[in-house]
Amino acid sequence: MRAATRARRRLGLIAGLFFAGAAIVACDDDEEVVGVQPPGSFSIAISSSSDTVIVSWPAQSGVDSVVVTIAWNPIVSKKVAGDATEVVFTSADGLEDGVTVTASATAYNQGGSTNSENTQTVETDFFPWDEYYPTSLHYTRRGKSTFYNEIPNGGYESLTAVSYGLLPCQGCHRSDQAPGVRGCESCHTTEPKLDAEVDATLDGVCGDCHSRQKAERNHFSDYHRDVLGYNCMDCHSLEDVHGDGNSYDSMLEDGAIDAACENCHTSVASNAYHDSHGELLDCSTCHTQGIVTCYNCHFEGQLASPPIKKARAQFTSWMFLVNDESGKVHPANIQTLEYQGATWVAMAPFYGHTIDRNAVSGCGDCHGNAAIDAFNADSTLAVTVFDGANNVIPWEGIIPVPGNFQDVFSFDFLHYDPGTDTWSFVETGPDGWQLLYATPLTDAQLSDLN
Repeated sequence: MRAATRARRRLGLIAGLFFAGAAIVACDDDEEVVGVQPPGSFSIAISSSSDTVIVSWPAQSGVDSVVVTIAWNPIVSKKVAGDATEVVFTSADGLEDGVTVTASATAYNQGGSTNSENTQTVETDFFPWDEYYPTSLHYTRRGKSTFYNEIPNGGYESLTAVSYGLLPCQGCHRSDQAPGVRGCESCHTTEPKLDAEVDATLDGVCGDCHSRQKAERNHFSDYHRDVLGYNCMDCHSLEDVHGDGNSYDSMLEDGAIDAACENCHTSVASNAYHDSHGELLDCSTCHTQGIVTCYNCHFEGQLASPPIKKARAQFTSWMFLVNDESGKVHPANIQTLEYQGATWVAMAPFYGHTIDRNAVSGCGDCHGNAAIDAFNADSTLAVTVFDGANNVIPWEGIIPVPGNFQDVFSFDFLHYDPGTDTWSFVETGPDGWQLLYATPLTDAQLSDLN
Protein backbone atom coordinates (compact mmCIF):
# COMPACT_ATOMS: atom_id res chain seq x y z
CA MET A 1 0.00 0.00 0.00
CA ARG A 2 2.79 2.40 0.96
CA ALA A 3 4.69 1.54 -2.24
CA ALA A 4 1.62 2.38 -4.31
CA THR A 5 1.20 5.65 -2.41
CA ARG A 6 4.83 6.56 -3.10
CA ALA A 7 4.34 5.77 -6.76
CA ARG A 8 1.30 8.04 -6.95
CA ARG A 9 3.31 10.73 -5.11
CA ARG A 10 6.14 10.50 -7.64
CA LEU A 11 3.71 10.61 -10.55
CA GLY A 12 2.20 13.75 -9.04
CA LEU A 13 5.63 15.32 -8.79
CA ILE A 14 6.47 14.40 -12.38
CA ALA A 15 3.18 15.87 -13.59
CA GLY A 16 3.85 19.00 -11.57
CA LEU A 17 7.32 19.35 -13.01
CA PHE A 18 6.02 18.83 -16.54
CA PHE A 19 3.25 21.40 -15.97
CA ALA A 20 5.82 23.86 -14.64
CA GLY A 21 8.11 23.39 -17.61
CA ALA A 22 10.69 21.09 -16.00
CA ALA A 23 11.17 23.12 -12.82
CA ILE A 24 14.64 23.08 -11.35
CA VAL A 25 13.55 23.15 -7.71
CA ALA A 26 12.13 19.84 -6.41
CA CYS A 27 10.32 19.10 -3.13
CA ASP A 28 11.07 16.39 -0.62
CA ASP A 29 9.40 13.06 -1.46
CA ASP A 30 7.80 12.56 1.95
CA GLU A 31 5.00 10.12 2.41
CA GLU A 32 1.49 11.42 2.21
CA VAL A 33 -0.18 11.84 5.57
CA VAL A 34 -3.48 10.01 5.75
CA GLY A 35 -6.39 12.40 6.09
CA VAL A 36 -4.48 15.52 4.95
CA GLN A 37 -5.93 17.08 1.85
CA PRO A 38 -3.66 18.49 -0.86
CA PRO A 39 -3.61 22.30 -1.21
CA GLY A 40 -6.74 23.87 -2.67
CA SER A 41 -7.00 25.21 -6.18
CA PHE A 42 -5.46 28.63 -6.89
CA SER A 43 -4.60 30.94 -9.77
CA ILE A 44 -1.53 33.06 -10.38
CA ALA A 45 -0.96 36.51 -11.88
CA ILE A 46 2.19 37.89 -13.49
CA SER A 47 3.48 41.40 -14.10
CA SER A 48 6.66 43.03 -15.36
CA SER A 49 7.87 46.52 -14.62
CA SER A 50 11.22 48.21 -14.34
CA ASP A 51 13.69 45.35 -13.79
CA THR A 52 11.41 42.73 -12.22
CA VAL A 53 8.93 40.00 -13.08
CA ILE A 54 6.52 39.31 -10.23
CA VAL A 55 4.39 36.15 -9.97
CA SER A 56 1.69 36.38 -7.31
CA TRP A 57 -1.26 34.36 -5.96
CA PRO A 58 -3.81 34.63 -3.13
CA ALA A 59 -2.83 33.63 0.39
CA GLN A 60 -3.58 29.97 1.11
CA SER A 61 -3.88 27.92 4.28
CA GLY A 62 -2.47 24.46 4.75
CA VAL A 63 0.41 24.94 2.29
CA ASP A 64 3.97 24.01 3.22
CA SER A 65 5.76 25.42 0.15
CA VAL A 66 5.20 26.76 -3.33
CA VAL A 67 7.44 26.27 -6.34
CA VAL A 68 7.17 28.96 -9.01
CA THR A 69 8.68 28.50 -12.44
CA ILE A 70 9.14 30.92 -15.30
CA ALA A 71 9.99 29.32 -18.60
CA TRP A 72 11.51 30.74 -21.75
CA ASN A 73 15.13 29.81 -22.21
CA PRO A 74 16.44 28.80 -19.77
CA ILE A 75 13.93 27.72 -17.11
CA VAL A 76 14.17 29.28 -13.65
CA SER A 77 12.33 28.12 -10.53
CA LYS A 78 12.14 29.37 -6.97
CA LYS A 79 10.79 27.64 -3.88
CA VAL A 80 9.16 29.75 -1.16
CA ALA A 81 7.37 29.09 2.13
CA GLY A 82 3.68 28.26 2.11
CA ASP A 83 2.62 31.62 3.53
CA ALA A 84 4.27 33.56 0.69
CA THR A 85 2.08 35.22 -1.91
CA GLU A 86 4.62 36.27 -4.55
CA VAL A 87 8.00 35.55 -6.09
CA VAL A 88 10.20 38.17 -7.70
CA PHE A 89 12.54 37.39 -10.59
CA THR A 90 15.17 39.88 -11.84
CA SER A 91 18.06 40.04 -14.26
CA ALA A 92 20.13 38.44 -11.49
CA ASP A 93 18.12 35.28 -12.22
CA GLY A 94 19.16 35.41 -15.86
CA LEU A 95 16.11 37.22 -17.21
CA GLU A 96 16.56 39.54 -20.14
CA ASP A 97 14.66 42.51 -21.51
CA GLY A 98 12.02 41.99 -24.17
CA VAL A 99 11.56 38.22 -23.84
CA THR A 100 8.27 36.37 -23.35
CA VAL A 101 8.13 34.25 -20.20
CA THR A 102 5.44 31.80 -19.02
CA ALA A 103 4.88 31.31 -15.32
CA SER A 104 3.32 28.39 -13.44
CA ALA A 105 3.24 27.34 -9.81
CA THR A 106 2.72 24.22 -7.69
CA ALA A 107 1.68 24.24 -4.04
CA TYR A 108 2.79 21.38 -1.74
CA ASN A 109 1.82 19.96 1.62
CA GLN A 110 1.94 16.55 3.24
CA GLY A 111 -1.28 15.61 1.53
CA GLY A 112 0.13 16.09 -1.97
CA SER A 113 0.53 18.85 -4.53
CA THR A 114 -1.76 21.14 -6.55
CA ASN A 115 -0.82 22.90 -9.76
CA SER A 116 -2.09 26.42 -10.35
CA GLU A 117 -5.25 26.45 -12.42
CA ASN A 118 -3.57 28.63 -15.01
CA THR A 119 -0.31 29.70 -16.52
CA GLN A 120 0.49 33.36 -17.17
CA THR A 121 2.59 34.92 -19.90
CA VAL A 122 4.21 38.35 -20.00
CA GLU A 123 6.85 40.15 -22.03
CA THR A 124 9.63 41.41 -19.81
CA ASP A 125 10.10 45.14 -19.67
CA PHE A 126 13.42 45.63 -17.96
CA PHE A 127 14.10 48.81 -19.90
CA PRO A 128 10.89 50.86 -19.77
CA TRP A 129 12.72 54.15 -20.08
CA ASP A 130 12.57 54.20 -23.87
CA GLU A 131 8.78 54.28 -23.41
CA TYR A 132 8.98 56.82 -20.58
CA TYR A 133 11.24 59.27 -22.42
CA PRO A 134 8.56 61.14 -24.44
CA THR A 135 6.98 62.31 -21.18
CA SER A 136 10.27 63.13 -19.46
CA LEU A 137 11.46 66.64 -18.72
CA HIS A 138 14.55 65.98 -20.80
CA TYR A 139 12.25 65.57 -23.79
CA THR A 140 9.43 68.01 -23.10
CA ARG A 141 11.61 70.80 -21.60
CA ARG A 142 8.43 71.76 -19.77
CA GLY A 143 10.33 73.25 -16.86
CA LYS A 144 11.29 76.31 -18.87
CA SER A 145 7.80 76.95 -20.17
CA THR A 146 6.32 76.41 -16.69
CA PHE A 147 8.25 79.39 -15.39
CA TYR A 148 8.05 81.52 -18.53
CA ASN A 149 4.42 81.27 -19.64
CA GLU A 150 1.99 83.93 -18.50
CA ILE A 151 -0.77 81.36 -18.05
CA PRO A 152 -1.14 79.78 -15.55
CA ASN A 153 1.96 80.83 -13.60
CA GLY A 154 2.23 84.52 -14.46
CA GLY A 155 5.67 84.22 -15.97
CA TYR A 156 7.91 86.64 -17.83
CA GLU A 157 5.72 86.36 -20.91
CA SER A 158 3.34 88.72 -19.10
CA LEU A 159 5.88 91.50 -19.70
CA THR A 160 7.48 90.52 -22.99
CA ALA A 161 4.41 89.34 -24.95
CA VAL A 162 6.85 87.03 -26.77
CA SER A 163 5.51 83.50 -27.12
CA TYR A 164 7.63 80.76 -25.61
CA GLY A 165 7.44 78.95 -28.94
CA LEU A 166 9.62 81.68 -30.46
CA LEU A 167 12.44 81.25 -27.95
CA PRO A 168 15.45 79.10 -28.88
CA CYS A 169 15.94 78.32 -25.18
CA GLN A 170 12.93 76.00 -25.35
CA GLY A 171 15.22 73.16 -26.41
CA CYS A 172 18.70 72.76 -24.96
CA HIS A 173 20.06 70.73 -27.85
CA ARG A 174 23.36 69.59 -29.25
CA SER A 175 24.98 71.81 -31.85
CA ASP A 176 24.43 69.22 -34.59
CA GLN A 177 20.66 69.22 -34.10
CA ALA A 178 17.92 71.54 -35.22
CA PRO A 179 16.10 73.45 -32.46
CA GLY A 180 13.50 71.31 -30.76
CA VAL A 181 15.03 67.96 -31.73
CA ARG A 182 15.39 66.04 -28.50
CA GLY A 183 15.58 62.39 -29.43
CA CYS A 184 17.60 59.56 -27.93
CA GLU A 185 20.53 60.61 -30.08
CA SER A 186 20.94 63.70 -27.91
CA CYS A 187 22.84 61.46 -25.50
CA HIS A 188 23.09 58.02 -27.11
CA THR A 189 25.33 57.01 -29.98
CA THR A 190 24.11 53.41 -29.71
CA GLU A 191 20.69 51.89 -29.08
CA PRO A 192 19.41 52.82 -25.60
CA LYS A 193 19.26 49.64 -23.53
CA LEU A 194 20.32 48.20 -20.21
CA ASP A 195 24.06 48.57 -19.70
CA ALA A 196 24.34 50.95 -22.67
CA GLU A 197 27.53 52.94 -22.26
CA VAL A 198 26.96 56.68 -22.05
CA ASP A 199 29.50 59.20 -20.79
CA ALA A 200 27.11 60.56 -18.17
CA THR A 201 29.54 63.12 -16.78
CA LEU A 202 29.98 66.88 -16.92
CA ASP A 203 32.72 66.31 -19.47
CA GLY A 204 30.39 64.01 -21.42
CA VAL A 205 26.77 64.27 -22.48
CA CYS A 206 25.48 65.74 -19.19
CA GLY A 207 27.76 68.74 -19.50
CA ASP A 208 26.49 69.47 -23.02
CA CYS A 209 23.38 71.04 -21.49
CA HIS A 210 24.05 71.37 -17.77
CA SER A 211 26.51 74.22 -18.07
CA ARG A 212 25.62 75.67 -14.67
CA GLN A 213 26.95 72.52 -13.04
CA LYS A 214 30.16 72.98 -15.01
CA ALA A 215 30.31 76.51 -13.63
CA GLU A 216 29.86 75.13 -10.11
CA ARG A 217 32.87 72.92 -10.66
CA ASN A 218 34.88 75.95 -11.76
CA HIS A 219 34.00 77.93 -8.63
CA PHE A 220 33.51 75.36 -5.85
CA SER A 221 34.64 71.98 -4.65
CA ASP A 222 32.09 69.27 -3.94
CA TYR A 223 32.64 66.41 -1.53
CA HIS A 224 30.81 63.84 -3.66
CA ARG A 225 32.53 64.88 -6.86
CA ASP A 226 36.06 65.69 -5.70
CA VAL A 227 36.59 63.38 -2.72
CA LEU A 228 34.40 60.39 -3.53
CA GLY A 229 34.85 60.71 -7.29
CA TYR A 230 31.12 60.57 -8.02
CA ASN A 231 29.69 61.35 -11.42
CA CYS A 232 26.14 62.37 -12.26
CA MET A 233 24.62 58.88 -12.29
CA ASP A 234 26.05 57.95 -8.91
CA CYS A 235 23.24 60.01 -7.39
CA HIS A 236 20.73 60.36 -10.21
CA SER A 237 18.63 57.45 -11.48
CA LEU A 238 17.52 56.40 -14.94
CA GLU A 239 14.11 57.78 -13.98
CA ASP A 240 15.72 61.18 -13.40
CA VAL A 241 17.14 61.08 -16.93
CA HIS A 242 14.48 59.26 -18.95
CA GLY A 243 11.40 59.94 -16.81
CA ASP A 244 9.17 57.54 -14.92
CA GLY A 245 6.19 57.51 -17.27
CA ASN A 246 4.56 60.54 -15.63
CA SER A 247 4.51 64.09 -16.95
CA TYR A 248 5.96 66.82 -14.74
CA ASP A 249 5.88 70.58 -15.08
CA SER A 250 9.26 71.07 -13.44
CA MET A 251 12.08 69.11 -11.86
CA LEU A 252 10.96 70.83 -8.65
CA GLU A 253 7.63 68.99 -8.72
CA ASP A 254 7.31 66.20 -6.19
CA GLY A 255 8.36 62.88 -7.74
CA ALA A 256 10.23 64.34 -10.70
CA ILE A 257 13.72 63.70 -9.28
CA ASP A 258 14.83 60.62 -7.35
CA ALA A 259 18.19 61.96 -6.18
CA ALA A 260 18.08 62.96 -2.51
CA CYS A 261 20.54 63.18 0.34
CA GLU A 262 18.46 60.70 2.33
CA ASN A 263 18.94 57.99 -0.30
CA CYS A 264 22.45 57.43 1.05
CA HIS A 265 22.46 59.33 4.32
CA THR A 266 19.74 57.31 6.01
CA SER A 267 20.80 58.60 9.42
CA VAL A 268 22.90 61.50 10.66
CA ALA A 269 25.05 61.91 13.71
CA SER A 270 23.56 63.56 16.75
CA ASN A 271 25.08 66.99 17.31
CA ALA A 272 23.93 70.50 18.16
CA TYR A 273 23.31 71.41 14.52
CA HIS A 274 21.49 68.27 13.44
CA ASP A 275 19.45 68.05 16.63
CA SER A 276 18.20 71.63 16.39
CA HIS A 277 17.83 71.97 12.61
CA GLY A 278 17.38 68.46 11.21
CA GLU A 279 13.59 68.49 11.08
CA LEU A 280 13.37 72.10 9.94
CA LEU A 281 16.04 72.48 7.26
CA ASP A 282 16.90 70.56 4.12
CA CYS A 283 20.39 69.06 4.37
CA SER A 284 21.68 71.29 1.57
CA THR A 285 20.80 74.44 3.51
CA CYS A 286 23.83 74.00 5.76
CA HIS A 287 26.01 71.89 3.49
CA THR A 288 25.97 73.99 0.30
CA GLN A 289 29.07 76.15 -0.06
CA GLY A 290 27.49 78.49 -2.59
CA ILE A 291 25.28 78.86 -5.64
CA VAL A 292 26.21 80.02 -9.14
CA THR A 293 23.86 82.68 -10.53
CA CYS A 294 24.08 83.96 -14.09
CA TYR A 295 23.02 87.58 -13.68
CA ASN A 296 20.89 89.65 -16.09
CA CYS A 297 20.12 86.79 -18.40
CA HIS A 298 20.50 86.78 -22.15
CA PHE A 299 16.90 87.29 -23.25
CA GLU A 300 17.80 89.93 -25.85
CA GLY A 301 20.52 87.69 -27.19
CA GLN A 302 18.14 84.74 -27.44
CA LEU A 303 15.97 86.72 -29.86
CA ALA A 304 18.96 87.70 -32.02
CA SER A 305 19.71 85.79 -35.21
CA PRO A 306 21.63 83.61 -34.62
CA PRO A 307 20.77 83.39 -30.90
CA ILE A 308 23.43 84.55 -28.45
CA LYS A 309 23.75 82.99 -25.00
CA LYS A 310 25.17 85.72 -22.81
CA ALA A 311 24.81 86.93 -19.23
CA ARG A 312 26.41 89.98 -17.63
CA ALA A 313 28.19 88.05 -14.89
CA GLN A 314 28.34 84.88 -12.84
CA PHE A 315 27.82 85.55 -9.12
CA THR A 316 28.72 83.10 -6.37
CA SER A 317 28.47 85.36 -3.35
CA TRP A 318 24.89 84.77 -2.16
CA MET A 319 22.40 82.04 -1.34
CA PHE A 320 18.69 82.73 -0.85
CA LEU A 321 16.61 80.76 1.67
CA VAL A 322 12.95 79.83 1.16
CA ASN A 323 10.55 77.18 2.41
CA ASP A 324 10.24 74.39 -0.15
CA GLU A 325 6.96 72.54 -0.70
CA SER A 326 7.82 70.05 2.06
CA GLY A 327 7.89 72.96 4.50
CA LYS A 328 11.65 72.80 5.10
CA VAL A 329 14.05 75.70 4.67
CA HIS A 330 15.87 75.18 1.39
CA PRO A 331 18.47 77.08 -0.67
CA ALA A 332 17.03 79.06 -3.58
CA ASN A 333 18.35 80.81 -6.64
CA ILE A 334 17.11 83.58 -8.90
CA GLN A 335 16.98 84.35 -12.61
CA THR A 336 16.96 87.99 -13.65
CA LEU A 337 15.82 89.08 -17.10
CA GLU A 338 15.42 92.33 -19.04
CA TYR A 339 13.71 92.94 -22.37
CA GLN A 340 13.01 96.34 -23.89
CA GLY A 341 13.13 97.93 -20.45
CA ALA A 342 10.87 95.34 -18.77
CA THR A 343 12.67 93.70 -15.83
CA TRP A 344 11.92 90.45 -14.04
CA VAL A 345 13.12 88.21 -11.22
CA ALA A 346 12.10 84.54 -10.93
CA MET A 347 12.98 82.63 -7.78
CA ALA A 348 12.73 78.95 -6.84
CA PRO A 349 14.40 76.27 -4.70
CA PHE A 350 17.79 75.25 -6.03
CA TYR A 351 20.28 72.49 -5.27
CA GLY A 352 23.93 73.39 -5.67
CA HIS A 353 26.42 70.62 -6.35
CA THR A 354 28.84 72.34 -3.98
CA ILE A 355 28.41 70.14 -0.93
CA ASP A 356 30.86 70.17 1.95
CA ARG A 357 30.70 69.02 5.55
CA ASN A 358 31.73 72.47 6.82
CA ALA A 359 30.02 74.66 4.21
CA VAL A 360 28.58 76.87 6.96
CA SER A 361 31.28 78.57 9.00
CA GLY A 362 29.06 79.19 12.02
CA CYS A 363 25.71 80.34 13.35
CA GLY A 364 26.38 83.90 12.22
CA ASP A 365 26.17 82.90 8.57
CA CYS A 366 22.37 82.91 8.99
CA HIS A 367 21.54 84.23 12.46
CA GLY A 368 21.92 87.97 12.83
CA ASN A 369 23.67 88.36 9.49
CA ALA A 370 23.71 91.52 7.36
CA ALA A 371 20.45 90.64 5.59
CA ILE A 372 18.64 90.22 8.91
CA ASP A 373 20.07 93.57 10.05
CA ALA A 374 18.63 95.20 6.92
CA PHE A 375 15.19 93.68 7.56
CA ASN A 376 15.26 94.83 11.19
CA ALA A 377 16.13 98.35 10.06
CA ASP A 378 13.25 98.32 7.56
CA SER A 379 15.76 99.19 4.83
CA THR A 380 16.02 97.97 1.28
CA LEU A 381 18.34 95.07 0.60
CA ALA A 382 20.20 95.94 -2.59
CA VAL A 383 20.90 92.51 -4.07
CA THR A 384 22.80 94.04 -6.99
CA VAL A 385 24.14 97.57 -7.42
CA PHE A 386 25.40 99.18 -10.66
CA ASP A 387 28.56 101.19 -9.98
CA GLY A 388 28.23 103.46 -13.01
CA ALA A 389 31.27 101.93 -14.68
CA ASN A 390 29.53 98.95 -16.27
CA ASN A 391 30.07 96.78 -13.18
CA VAL A 392 27.39 95.14 -11.05
CA ILE A 393 28.24 94.59 -7.38
CA PRO A 394 26.41 91.63 -5.79
CA TRP A 395 25.28 91.14 -2.20
CA GLU A 396 27.50 88.82 -0.20
CA GLY A 397 26.09 86.26 2.20
CA ILE A 398 22.96 84.25 2.92
CA ILE A 399 19.70 86.04 2.16
CA PRO A 400 16.55 84.79 3.92
CA VAL A 401 13.49 85.62 1.79
CA PRO A 402 10.88 87.53 3.84
CA GLY A 403 7.18 87.68 3.14
CA ASN A 404 7.50 91.21 1.76
CA PHE A 405 10.46 90.41 -0.46
CA GLN A 406 8.89 92.32 -3.39
CA ASP A 407 9.21 95.52 -1.37
CA VAL A 408 12.53 94.76 0.32
CA PHE A 409 14.74 93.42 -2.49
CA SER A 410 16.09 95.68 -5.24
CA PHE A 411 18.15 94.85 -8.32
CA ASP A 412 19.98 97.05 -10.79
CA PHE A 413 19.31 95.85 -14.34
CA LEU A 414 21.39 96.24 -17.46
CA HIS A 415 20.35 96.02 -21.12
CA TYR A 416 22.33 93.91 -23.56
CA ASP A 417 22.68 95.09 -27.15
CA PRO A 418 23.58 92.11 -29.37
CA GLY A 419 24.54 94.41 -32.24
CA THR A 420 27.29 96.16 -30.31
CA ASP A 421 27.88 93.50 -27.64
CA THR A 422 27.54 96.13 -24.93
CA TRP A 423 25.61 96.59 -21.69
CA SER A 424 23.92 99.72 -20.37
CA PHE A 425 22.00 100.57 -17.18
CA VAL A 426 18.20 100.31 -17.41
CA GLU A 427 16.61 100.71 -13.98
CA THR A 428 16.44 99.59 -10.39
CA GLY A 429 13.66 97.06 -10.28
CA PRO A 430 12.21 94.63 -11.01
CA ASP A 431 8.88 95.28 -12.73
CA GLY A 432 7.66 91.76 -11.99
CA TRP A 433 8.30 88.85 -9.62
CA GLN A 434 7.72 85.14 -9.57
CA LEU A 435 8.19 82.59 -6.78
CA LEU A 436 7.27 78.99 -7.63
CA TYR A 437 7.50 75.71 -5.69
CA ALA A 438 8.33 77.68 -2.55
CA THR A 439 7.07 80.21 -0.03
CA PRO A 440 8.93 82.98 1.82
CA LEU A 441 10.15 82.43 5.35
CA THR A 442 7.52 83.13 7.97
CA ASP A 443 7.75 85.96 10.51
CA ALA A 444 8.46 83.36 13.18
CA GLN A 445 11.33 81.90 11.16
CA LEU A 446 12.79 85.36 10.57
CA SER A 447 12.50 86.09 14.29
CA ASP A 448 14.46 82.91 15.03
CA LEU A 449 17.24 84.25 12.81
CA ASN A 450 17.75 87.34 14.95
